[in-house]
Amino acid sequence: MKLKGTAEQVELIKKMGSANKLESMEAMSAFAAFVSGPVLQAIKEADVVSDIFQDIEFDDTTNPTYPLDLYYNENYAGYLSIWTATMDDGMATNLVDVPVKELQLQTYDLKSAVSFLRKHAMNGRLDVIAASMERLVQEYTHKKNINGTNVLMAALANGASFRGKNVAFGTSSSVQHVLRSAGATLQMKDINDLIVKHKKINVSQFGGTPVSSRGTKGLDLYVSYDVLGQLREFSFNPVRTDASATVSNSTALPNSEREKIFAAGGVTEFAGLMVHDRAELGLGNSFNTLFDTYAGSNSYVRADGSNGSTFAGASDEIMFLVDASAGSFKRPVCINSDSKGQLLIAVDDQFSARTKKIGFYSEMSESYLSLDNRKITGIMLG
Repeated sequence: MKLKGTAEQVELIKKMGSANKLESMEAMSAFAAFVSGPVLQAIKEADVVSDIFQDIEFDDTTNPTYPLDLYYNENYAGYLSIWTATMDDGMATNLVDVPVKELQLQTYDLKSAVSFLRKHAMNGRLDVIAASMERLVQEYTHKKNINGTNVLMAALANGASFRGKNVAFGTSSSVQHVLRSAGATLQMKDINDLIVKHKKINVSQFGGTPVSSRGTKGLDLYVSYDVLGQLREFSFNPVRTDASATVSNSTALPNSEREKIFAAGGVTEFAGLMVHDRAELGLGNSFNTLFDTYAGSNSYVRADGSNGSTFAGASDEIMFLVDASAGSFKRPVCINSDSKGQLLIAVDDQFSARTKKIGFYSEMSESYLSLDNRKITGIMLG
């Protein structure tokens, strides 16, 4: 984060370091109120899963619920598949409670605090103050990424459905939401198989074509940097990999498509999908590790039902497709009664004059929900 360094900002920072306690507290309170908005915006921009989840805001003095009949109109075992985490950095759990029509929303508190020497404020050191706010952003971002991904990977790893309804993983004749890739490296066939699987899973509640069928519009593909590199290779490598493929009859993508991929560099769109690369995906990274944890002994098969195997985090990596526009991924978040916003930043009054320090504490109350795990599908690449 950066502060503009206007005369008014510098003067306010200097007053924060004043020996006059009343003047210092007033200046710090004013700064906290001013900076909470920009800090919250920075957190949202740095959060790599925020574009998947939709906010459900409510006052922190209420006892909120969410109506499940917006998503489900039948009432029998196995139909509900709601994943949520009830504590910060906690494992996601699957809610199995069929008669529920209203889901009780539970949130947990995220907190952070920063402090710095009073002399930095007295000297108008905007860089020190900005760095302390950046520290808040980094801590919240790290926590939010882990908490949101816990829910996503739990829903993905255990996703299974039958005739358009969520069922327990391993249910007879059910369709897994994760498929194994055709080979060790990503192929055009894998992308096509994933799109087909996603459409077959997301049929209407009566097993037919959904009214809101949109093809691939609104679908987002999340991949690692390495997988994004493999997508770029489609611009110069052959994509035909069937049993009859030879060196002489190898087929490339149409020139128009190859040129788009090569020119884009970052490959923001492929096969009608919006592509997002994330450092957290790939071997040894947090998303992959969490998926490995939730996958456990689940065996995933290829599109043709063959070669079932468990996920091995040391050698396999996950990539996933999300329909965030369906509204199935929610983030309940409290509106703080003091700050009137999602984030509270306030003066930390624990420091006495002899410590020569001043500081701020902050808090946010939120959680993450997956209401329908049919909206996330993936490829086990390896």
